[in-house]
This record gives sequence, C-alpha cells and structure tokens, in this order.
Amino acid sequence: MHYRFVEVEGEEDDLDRVANEWRAKGYQLFQAVYKTTYRWVLIFEREPDRARIISSQQKGKQHAQLSIFVRPV
Repeated sequence: MHYRFVEVEGEEDDLDRVANEWRAKGYQLFQAVYKTTYRWVLIFEREPDRARIISSQQKGKQHAQLSIFVRPV
C-alpha cells in the first residue's frame, strides 16, 4: 500500500474538496486526524497497481462523500 499524508486547514467543504482531488488520483481516504480547530491531517491509501487502473478509466469526474467522526480525547 502507498500512503499520503495531507495537511488541510479549513471547514468540511475544504476536506471534501481535498478528498475528491486525491480520489481522482486513485487514492481513498484511510483516516482523518483532528489536530486543532479547522486543522486536519488526511491519510490516503492506494494499492500499488491502482494508479494505472485509474488513469485508464478516468473519463468523467468522480466525487467522494467524506464523513468525519471526531471522538473526544
């Protein structure tokens, strides 16, 4: 598996936008980590052969629905 760590600053719409951008690159959201108010680290994963499959199938835009659950520490 390949993992990417992406730091995001913003609200839920910003998280959705970033998740959709990485999904278009062949990654899926693995985990969202809350840092501080409006700051997150999104962890994306991709299988090694997934990049070739996505690039050959990419004809239309795909959008992901991002759901984030925050558990108090």
